[in-house]
Amino acid sequence: MKQFKHKKFIGLALIVFLVFMVLGKYTQSTAFTSSSRVYATTVVDKNTGNKVRFEVRKIKGDKYEVKNTETGDTYQANAQSGEDRSLSFKLPGTNGSSDGTIRITPSMVPGGDAKVEMTESDTYTQVEGGSEVVESSEASSSSSSSQVKSIIKDILESSSSSSGSDASSESSSNDPNKPNADIKTKTDVNGDKETTYIADYSTEDIKSITEAFGKWLYQSDYAKDAVLVQSSFDSITKVNDGSPTFLSFKAPKEKGSSQTITILANLINADGYEHITGVPSGIINGKEVSNYDFKDYKNTVDSFALGINDNSGKTADYSPTSSFRLYTLKDKKHAMYEDDAAEQKALFKDFSADDKTGGNYNGYNKLYKDLVDQDKDSYQIVLGSNGTVYYVTNYWKGNYDKKAVQTYKVAPDDMQEAYQELLKHYSSASTSESSESSSSSQSSESTSSSSEAKTESKTETKTEQTGMDVNAIKDNNFQSLEGTWKNGNGLSLNFSKDNLTAPENYVVENTNGKLENGYLTSSLRMGISGAAIVFIPKGVTLPTVQGFVDGSDNTKDRILITQSASPQSDAKQFYYKAD
Repeated sequence: MKQFKHKKFIGLALIVFLVFMVLGKYTQSTAFTSSSRVYATTVVDKNTGNKVRFEVRKIKGDKYEVKNTETGDTYQANAQSGEDRSLSFKLPGTNGSSDGTIRITPSMVPGGDAKVEMTESDTYTQVEGGSEVVESSEASSSSSSSQVKSIIKDILESSSSSSGSDASSESSSNDPNKPNADIKTKTDVNGDKETTYIADYSTEDIKSITEAFGKWLYQSDYAKDAVLVQSSFDSITKVNDGSPTFLSFKAPKEKGSSQTITILANLINADGYEHITGVPSGIINGKEVSNYDFKDYKNTVDSFALGINDNSGKTADYSPTSSFRLYTLKDKKHAMYEDDAAEQKALFKDFSADDKTGGNYNGYNKLYKDLVDQDKDSYQIVLGSNGTVYYVTNYWKGNYDKKAVQTYKVAPDDMQEAYQELLKHYSSASTSESSESSSSSQSSESTSSSSEAKTESKTETKTEQTGMDVNAIKDNNFQSLEGTWKNGNGLSLNFSKDNLTAPENYVVENTNGKLENGYLTSSLRMGISGAAIVFIPKGVTLPTVQGFVDGSDNTKDRILITQSASPQSDAKQFYYKAD
């Protein structure tokens, strides 16, 4: 009887084993029927010694996408099936050859992960333990739309409560529940070149947008167990000390596009250069260039890092802190630093004096080489003034003595959504509309007292329409200003319908023009220098700034050129229409 029970147990165990084998085989054979899993392997480039990660993901039907995360290169491939149920993908090489084969072999253990390895390669060597099966980056690292909006709302509410009554009057609003305004953009056409900018954001708005995006990023899966630093673009790179050097990068015009655009992101080593007339060197997409005139070069780019004022001649306006570095330490640490100085104080305290020399990139060489986990992506993330977030996922990875060429991409959708939510929230469009609506309401009230008053109001309205039109001026239509304008100091401005015609070399630039409280503030380029030019229609009074009140005659249209707040109290500084 005991012998019978023993045989029955063995038979049952065999059945269970066969069932699991079948289930395991089924699981492995159907693993590629979903695009939600990524099969990855990490290898070493024999020529450079750099680590490279390849990812394989099913796209549709029998089509798969193979991606080199180091370069961002992707291509489609058909899988070759093996007798052991493995799938193989040949990597393209030069002259019709192959750089190797990625082979994915299912686990013999039911429910176990497949093994991903590089074979038959003269270019790459497999890293031990480099095989990994993970959820798709789209599913694992990206947050859902509802998650993004929820976190952004919490950040804005927190920002609103902490700012209190001292919130900047320049900022459009700190109320997280206000209706989202449309994001205002402006496209400048210069010959065949089109440059798109985010318009109508104050300096305070840009600061708030950047800080809020950093807070969201810190709470996202990207920064899990990682260090996040807000900084200027590529602030680690130091070249041509003593000479101004501009830093630009190229990225796809839009997600999935083969067409690229150039983004000017930073100007370094330019302390003391108050007015920029030229920059002898630069780095474009990681490559050093020379003999560039900065003034001419900046007019050729397609966009800028958020916060760059391209109408300015001051170097400080070309070094925005709208970029973020993100990396994972070997000794895991979740931390966020407001700038490079805070990062260095926290992480460089045990570095030797030699470690922190310029030759070792002031400590960053040691940081990335010895302390950063090289098996995890190190990011640089850039907020673009065109409303797009760009990033690179191999930042300073595997190359310590010279900055490697970085291939920037359009960042994932959740980063884009977080940025868009913040841009909508801080858009001053709603403020302008509110001001105009308020003005319209007041005008309506003033015309309702009597028929005589109505007649006078109609006459006045007609006069305003033929007077200074700040909305048209902002759109580069200067027809309402045509003629000569003079101030109390004997200076004159001559306008055509297109722009200033005199003094010579004076040009009004409305790229970052700001319309608020009924008046327009634009930039005035005066040769190699610049100033603000303010267009104030009849009936509008400038707000008091730093104790300086509006000293002009507000019964007339007027213009003010200024580099500080004090001139607005001097009646002679204002220009009035002379003819």
